[in-house]
Amino acid sequence: MKAVTLGPAYPMRGGVASFNESFSCMLIEHRWEVLNISYSSRFPRFLFPMKIPLEPGIRPMKLEIEPLIHAGNPLTWVRVVSRIGKFNASVIIVHYWSPWLAPCLGFILGRLFRKTKGSIRMVAVLHQVKKERSPVKNLLNRYFLKKCHGFLIMSRTILKELEESSINRPTRFVPHPVYRVFGEKVDKKEARAFLKLDPDEPLILFFGIVRPYKGLNILLQAMAAEEVRKLSLRLIVAGEFFEGKEGYEKMIRSLKLENHVILMDEFIPTSEVKYYFCAADLIIQPYLEASQSGITQIAYQFERPMLVTDVGGLKETVPHEKVGYVSPVDPAAIARYIVDFYVNHREEEFVKNLAVEKKRFDWENMYAGLVGLLEEMG
Repeated sequence: MKAVTLGPAYPMRGGVASFNESFSCMLIEHRWEVLNISYSSRFPRFLFPMKIPLEPGIRPMKLEIEPLIHAGNPLTWVRVVSRIGKFNASVIIVHYWSPWLAPCLGFILGRLFRKTKGSIRMVAVLHQVKKERSPVKNLLNRYFLKKCHGFLIMSRTILKELEESSINRPTRFVPHPVYRVFGEKVDKKEARAFLKLDPDEPLILFFGIVRPYKGLNILLQAMAAEEVRKLSLRLIVAGEFFEGKEGYEKMIRSLKLENHVILMDEFIPTSEVKYYFCAADLIIQPYLEASQSGITQIAYQFERPMLVTDVGGLKETVPHEKVGYVSPVDPAAIARYIVDFYVNHREEEFVKNLAVEKKRFDWENMYAGLVGLLEEMG
């Protein structure tokens, strides 16, 4: 089988790029011939004001990656159609998460459909497709979705969002698999030594790009609770600040948390992700909204207990008080669970359960879902 994946890949960075690389490796392991067509540019600077555009490190050796798509340049879209035609793929797999990508991806799929007279099956892996406040964004989502023949969904929240769009296509729900690109688990003491952290202090982690909907302000309020202060724990915030960190720094000062919070306003390279997760006792996602999150699956990969909020698809993947906690979006509730974790020594129990629970998120389930979807599409 020959397949083309359309989505970010090395040296592009971020969760979708990591997922695309893992997905492509899955296909290669099943003896598919895979061409990754990635982006030379995804978004204008005003939409994605990050400091470092590319992932450092070594290119994944298994993957054939061609960064041909400029989302704002239609001439590149035409070239992508031509390249796919020369590759003679029978399946196109598109990673979709933003309506701003709909014009280029919808154009490519539409042109391919006409050029091949519908012989290529077109599958979208929907990382996000929520109903937007902006009518323009909703129109863009619908434009793209209508070009697809089938959908792979990784959270029931996204499945519901798709159903609300009233676009009926063959669909498979498969839980988001555990990532494969971040290396093997390391000992906590080794991880902390690498990061130059105290080997014994209580340590919690907030990981990834810091955006308002991810609720870091809620977590800081929980950190300021008297019962949490008594734990003498430290919070690492590891990831770039999408809209600047000044407001958070001011909040940290006002709550007198300067000695309890480390802000690492930088992109964490793939090769170093394991050290942050393995150094932490507890991974916290205090999100205000979410369709799904790859952070949860990184925590599963490294068997790290989690605290997530009761929003979107997060609660689907974290059995409450088995591998972590599902908390209301409330600083007092988050504080109570942090205290419970440390006072009642939950880590060993949760880690044991994580080793069992993460088997639900195997890539073989994703492959079976894809094959079943293609069979249904005909």
